[in-house]
Amino acid sequence: MSTTTTYNEYVKLDNSEAGFASQMHANLDLIDATTAKMERSAVRAPGVGDDVDDGYSAGSIWIYAGGPNIYVCESAAQGAAVWRQVWPVTAVGADIDFGAYEVRAQTFESDVATGTAPLAIASTTKVANLNADKLDDLEGSAYMVKSLIAARGDILTGSAAATPSVLTKAARGGILCAGADDPAYLTKGNQGAILYAGADDPAYLAVGAKGQVLATQGASANPVWLDRTPGLYHNAVVNPQFEVNQRGIDHYTSATNPANNDDTYTIDGVNLLSDGNNIVDVYQITTPGQYPVGSRTCMAFQVVTANHKAGFVVLFNSSDSIKYAGKTASLQFKARTLAPYTINNVRAEIISWSSTADVLTSDPINSWEAQGANPTLVANWTAENTGSNLALTDSFQILKIENVAIDTASMTNLAILVWIDDTDCAAGDLVYFGDIQLNEGPVCLPFMPRSYMDALNACYFTFFQMDSRDDVYTFFGPGQAVGTTSARAVIVFPTPMRADPAMTVSADADFVLQKGDSTFEAVTSGMSDSRCTRFHGRISPATAGNLVAGDATALLSNNKTTAWIRFSAEL
Repeated sequence: MSTTTTYNEYVKLDNSEAGFASQMHANLDLIDATTAKMERSAVRAPGVGDDVDDGYSAGSIWIYAGGPNIYVCESAAQGAAVWRQVWPVTAVGADIDFGAYEVRAQTFESDVATGTAPLAIASTTKVANLNADKLDDLEGSAYMVKSLIAARGDILTGSAAATPSVLTKAARGGILCAGADDPAYLTKGNQGAILYAGADDPAYLAVGAKGQVLATQGASANPVWLDRTPGLYHNAVVNPQFEVNQRGIDHYTSATNPANNDDTYTIDGVNLLSDGNNIVDVYQITTPGQYPVGSRTCMAFQVVTANHKAGFVVLFNSSDSIKYAGKTASLQFKARTLAPYTINNVRAEIISWSSTADVLTSDPINSWEAQGANPTLVANWTAENTGSNLALTDSFQILKIENVAIDTASMTNLAILVWIDDTDCAAGDLVYFGDIQLNEGPVCLPFMPRSYMDALNACYFTFFQMDSRDDVYTFFGPGQAVGTTSARAVIVFPTPMRADPAMTVSADADFVLQKGDSTFEAVTSGMSDSRCTRFHGRISPATAGNLVAGDATALLSNNKTTAWIRFSAEL
């Protein structure tokens, strides 16, 4: 008997030998057991349910004639079979997932159009030996190359050319800044110079003189050096927030004393000017929310008689004015109107008096002129700047007139003139003024308020009022009887006045003389008979009798809150 065993352990018998048929059956069983199930004519593609329960195992082949596609079973796990398509490699429009396997080839070529990335990479691990033509859409020549740097401290910069350029290191202290096109160095300034942002490039402000201070000029302007200007030179206005109002009238009208007439002092330091009498009422505003932030008062004009101009002038005594001669000055104030009672524009000028010092015309207006034209001034008054429209809004804004040359020959006094330019004002229209300042120098310095006591004491220099607002028997001053019907009383001023003042009183009947026995004698006349010096006022009140010459007396208000005595040395 001749037998042969193959390398697959099949037993091959000579077909004439006994047992041939049984051995053939055994060989077939062995082949079936070792050969994976094959689906040769499937009518569909395999799925997860084509698994071990159906006789499939790893290596099973599934031929889907409808594709045609050929699949190989990777895993026949029950209910989770995995089949891989092996031919064709991929169907048109379908994706291939090779799982955890590598794909190798000599050349990878993508034919996807620009706008779609040819590769999608999840890993951030560095790829060794990757040689690419561009990085972030830029050629390699666009990147700085260390070999271009000539010396230590040089800087490589991008340029319009393909190759980066080298910015040579500047001298010590130079500052690198962005130029119009390329970066550049700003040469170091001298010691003490100030670096600031210019309109385009940064720049240095040269060193100022000793004692000068640095001042900004607002948006779109460069800083400047200014001479230090404390006190008067910072703000010449003695009542800049209109806080001092010794006359005690919060609403000046045609019925008050003083009335709202042209060329009339109202709030301390404010001389009302108008194209006729009773053109505007003057208010001292003390209602919160109606005055500028940082103040507690302001002044307001309300039109009474329509279609007329009005304004005010602040006059400075010669001793203060002369310090501005030959220099520059800047004026600022806050103003607003109030819709619907709108005033459109105000104007302002710094004016100079060129005649006898402190003997001036208190109303500088000769002719108000038409809307849009500045007033014609009386003789010896000269405008140092030309007034122009300063538009008003519903909110307080700072209005400025800067760098005004005070160059009128023989200037002896200065003044601030502010006026409403509109000639179409309606009754009820309103304008508010606050925080006024005149300072030396080409720009307006930050507003400098005065303390109330500082402003009050400064106002006493030109005006002093005693009144009985707080006590119906206010003590005005001591005195002495000089006869049975006459006496003398003295009022000492809190500070020496600018000149011997003029005195006015509310009325004789508003006063009494208190005698040594505490009885009173009504004043019948003589309150206007006064002799005043810069230091005191002497009054000669008279009574109906009952005085004893030589006896001490005291001048009091006569059970009234409306008694007043005013001493004015106002210009």
